[in-house]
Amino acid sequence: MVKSDINKNMSYKTILLNFKNKLTYYGIVYYSLVISALFMIGKSVDSLQDNILALELTGLTLATFILVSQNKKFKFKAIHADLTTREINSAIHITAKELKWYLIDVGQNYTIAKREGGSFPFSWEEQITIKFNNKEILVNSLCNPDSTMVTIFGKNKKNIKTFERNIKKQLATVHDVSF
Repeated sequence: MVKSDINKNMSYKTILLNFKNKLTYYGIVYYSLVISALFMIGKSVDSLQDNILALELTGLTLATFILVSQNKKFKFKAIHADLTTREINSAIHITAKELKWYLIDVGQNYTIAKREGGSFPFSWEEQITIKFNNKEILVNSLCNPDSTMVTIFGKNKKNIKTFERNIKKQLATVHDVSF
Protein backbone atom coordinates (compact mmCIF):
# COMPACT_ATOMS: atom_id res chain seq x y z
CA MET A 1 0.00 0.00 0.00
CA VAL A 2 1.38 3.39 -0.95
CA LYS A 3 1.08 6.55 1.13
CA SER A 4 -1.68 8.01 -1.02
CA ASP A 5 -3.91 4.98 -0.29
CA ILE A 6 -4.23 5.90 3.37
CA ASN A 7 -6.39 8.88 4.19
CA LYS A 8 -4.80 10.75 7.05
CA ASN A 9 -7.86 12.89 7.80
CA MET A 10 -9.16 12.33 11.35
CA SER A 11 -12.79 12.31 10.16
CA TYR A 12 -12.33 8.91 8.47
CA LYS A 13 -12.82 6.17 11.07
CA THR A 14 -11.86 3.31 8.74
CA ILE A 15 -8.88 2.34 6.61
CA LEU A 16 -9.42 3.12 2.93
CA LEU A 17 -8.07 0.47 0.56
CA ASN A 18 -7.24 0.64 -3.11
CA PHE A 19 -8.92 -1.74 -5.60
CA LYS A 20 -6.15 -4.38 -5.50
CA ASN A 21 -6.19 -4.52 -1.70
CA LYS A 22 -9.99 -4.80 -1.64
CA LEU A 23 -9.74 -7.83 -3.93
CA THR A 24 -7.27 -9.43 -1.51
CA TYR A 25 -9.36 -8.80 1.60
CA TYR A 26 -12.75 -9.54 0.08
CA GLY A 27 -11.65 -12.34 -2.27
CA ILE A 28 -13.04 -15.07 -0.03
CA VAL A 29 -16.44 -13.33 -0.02
CA TYR A 30 -16.40 -13.18 -3.82
CA TYR A 31 -15.45 -16.87 -4.02
CA SER A 32 -18.30 -17.87 -1.67
CA LEU A 33 -20.78 -15.90 -3.73
CA VAL A 34 -19.54 -17.37 -7.01
CA ILE A 35 -19.78 -20.92 -5.66
CA SER A 36 -23.32 -20.24 -4.40
CA ALA A 37 -24.26 -18.78 -7.80
CA LEU A 38 -22.88 -21.84 -9.57
CA PHE A 39 -25.00 -24.09 -7.39
CA MET A 40 -28.05 -21.97 -8.17
CA ILE A 41 -27.38 -22.28 -11.91
CA GLY A 42 -26.80 -26.03 -11.61
CA LYS A 43 -30.17 -26.74 -9.96
CA SER A 44 -31.48 -28.52 -13.02
CA VAL A 45 -31.05 -31.99 -11.52
CA ASP A 46 -34.24 -32.67 -9.49
CA SER A 47 -32.75 -35.28 -7.16
CA LEU A 48 -30.12 -32.84 -5.89
CA GLN A 49 -32.35 -29.79 -5.36
CA ASP A 50 -32.65 -30.13 -1.57
CA ASN A 51 -28.91 -30.60 -1.12
CA ILE A 52 -28.09 -27.77 -3.52
CA LEU A 53 -30.43 -25.38 -1.70
CA ALA A 54 -28.64 -26.19 1.55
CA LEU A 55 -25.27 -25.53 -0.11
CA GLU A 56 -26.53 -22.24 -1.59
CA LEU A 57 -27.76 -21.03 1.78
CA THR A 58 -24.55 -22.14 3.48
CA GLY A 59 -22.46 -20.26 0.89
CA LEU A 60 -24.54 -17.10 1.20
CA THR A 61 -24.46 -17.25 5.01
CA LEU A 62 -20.70 -17.80 4.97
CA ALA A 63 -20.17 -14.90 2.55
CA THR A 64 -22.28 -12.59 4.74
CA PHE A 65 -20.45 -13.62 7.92
CA ILE A 66 -17.02 -13.09 6.30
CA LEU A 67 -18.07 -9.74 4.82
CA VAL A 68 -19.12 -8.43 8.25
CA SER A 69 -15.95 -9.82 9.82
CA GLN A 70 -13.69 -8.26 7.17
CA ASN A 71 -15.41 -4.86 7.50
CA LYS A 72 -14.70 -4.79 11.25
CA LYS A 73 -10.96 -5.08 10.59
CA PHE A 74 -10.85 -1.68 8.90
CA LYS A 75 -12.29 0.32 11.80
CA PHE A 76 -10.01 2.37 13.98
CA LYS A 77 -10.01 2.02 17.75
CA ALA A 78 -10.39 5.42 19.37
CA ILE A 79 -8.27 6.29 22.39
CA HIS A 80 -9.14 9.53 24.12
CA ALA A 81 -6.01 11.07 25.57
CA ASP A 82 -5.00 14.64 26.24
CA LEU A 83 -1.38 14.28 25.07
CA THR A 84 0.91 16.37 22.94
CA THR A 85 2.25 15.17 19.61
CA ARG A 86 5.63 14.58 21.26
CA GLU A 87 4.07 12.40 23.98
CA ILE A 88 2.08 10.39 21.44
CA ASN A 89 5.19 9.92 19.31
CA SER A 90 7.05 8.74 22.39
CA ALA A 91 4.41 6.03 22.97
CA ILE A 92 4.65 5.07 19.28
CA HIS A 93 8.44 4.68 19.49
CA ILE A 94 8.26 2.68 22.73
CA THR A 95 5.69 0.34 21.16
CA ALA A 96 7.70 0.11 17.94
CA LYS A 97 10.77 -0.97 19.86
CA GLU A 98 8.81 -3.42 22.02
CA LEU A 99 6.98 -5.10 19.12
CA LYS A 100 9.70 -4.68 16.46
CA TRP A 101 7.70 -2.35 14.25
CA TYR A 102 9.49 -0.34 11.63
CA LEU A 103 8.07 3.06 10.82
CA ILE A 104 7.42 3.51 7.11
CA ASP A 105 5.60 6.86 7.04
CA VAL A 106 5.64 9.47 9.77
CA GLY A 107 3.69 12.68 9.37
CA GLN A 108 2.66 15.54 11.61
CA ASN A 109 -0.50 13.77 12.82
CA TYR A 110 -0.10 10.16 11.71
CA THR A 111 2.30 7.21 11.67
CA ILE A 112 2.23 4.08 9.56
CA ALA A 113 4.32 1.16 10.75
CA LYS A 114 4.80 -2.46 9.72
CA ARG A 115 5.88 -5.55 11.51
CA GLU A 116 7.39 -8.39 9.56
CA GLY A 117 6.46 -11.93 10.45
CA GLY A 118 9.83 -13.55 9.91
CA SER A 119 11.37 -15.89 7.37
CA PHE A 120 8.58 -18.47 7.24
CA PRO A 121 7.32 -18.71 3.62
CA PHE A 122 3.79 -17.62 4.57
CA SER A 123 4.90 -15.18 7.26
CA TRP A 124 2.34 -12.78 8.62
CA GLU A 125 2.98 -9.12 8.34
CA GLU A 126 0.94 -6.38 9.98
CA GLN A 127 0.39 -2.76 9.04
CA ILE A 128 -0.29 -0.41 11.93
CA THR A 129 -1.89 2.97 11.22
CA ILE A 130 -2.07 5.63 13.92
CA LYS A 131 -3.77 9.01 13.38
CA PHE A 132 -4.00 11.58 16.12
CA ASN A 133 -4.68 15.07 17.35
CA ASN A 134 -4.25 16.37 20.91
CA LYS A 135 -7.52 14.84 22.14
CA GLU A 136 -8.00 11.62 20.18
CA ILE A 137 -5.80 8.85 18.86
CA LEU A 138 -7.10 6.44 16.23
CA VAL A 139 -5.22 3.14 15.87
CA ASN A 140 -5.71 0.23 13.50
CA SER A 141 -3.69 -2.90 12.91
CA LEU A 142 -4.44 -5.30 10.09
CA CYS A 143 -2.69 -7.82 7.92
CA ASN A 144 -0.46 -6.06 5.45
CA PRO A 145 -2.79 -5.08 2.59
CA ASP A 146 -0.01 -5.82 0.10
CA SER A 147 0.18 -9.48 1.13
CA THR A 148 -2.31 -12.29 0.63
CA MET A 149 -2.80 -13.08 4.33
CA VAL A 150 -6.09 -11.89 5.79
CA THR A 151 -5.83 -13.23 9.34
CA ILE A 152 -2.98 -13.51 11.82
CA PHE A 153 -4.48 -15.03 14.94
CA GLY A 154 -4.34 -12.20 17.49
CA LYS A 155 -1.27 -10.24 16.43
CA ASN A 156 -3.39 -7.21 15.45
CA LYS A 157 -5.05 -7.13 18.87
CA LYS A 158 -1.63 -7.37 20.51
CA ASN A 159 -0.41 -4.37 18.48
CA ILE A 160 -3.39 -2.26 19.55
CA LYS A 161 -3.38 -3.39 23.21
CA THR A 162 0.36 -2.77 23.59
CA PHE A 163 0.10 0.69 22.03
CA GLU A 164 -2.91 1.51 24.23
CA ARG A 165 -0.97 0.40 27.33
CA ASN A 166 1.94 2.66 26.33
CA ILE A 167 -0.43 5.60 25.80
CA LYS A 168 -1.82 5.02 29.31
CA LYS A 169 1.74 5.00 30.67
CA GLN A 170 2.35 8.33 28.93
CA LEU A 171 -0.86 9.71 30.47
CA ALA A 172 0.21 8.48 33.90
CA THR A 173 3.64 10.06 33.52
CA VAL A 174 2.31 13.39 32.23
CA HIS A 175 -0.64 13.70 34.58
CA ASP A 176 0.88 11.76 37.49
CA VAL A 177 -2.05 9.32 37.55
CA SER A 178 -1.89 5.54 37.92
CA PHE A 179 -4.14 3.10 36.02
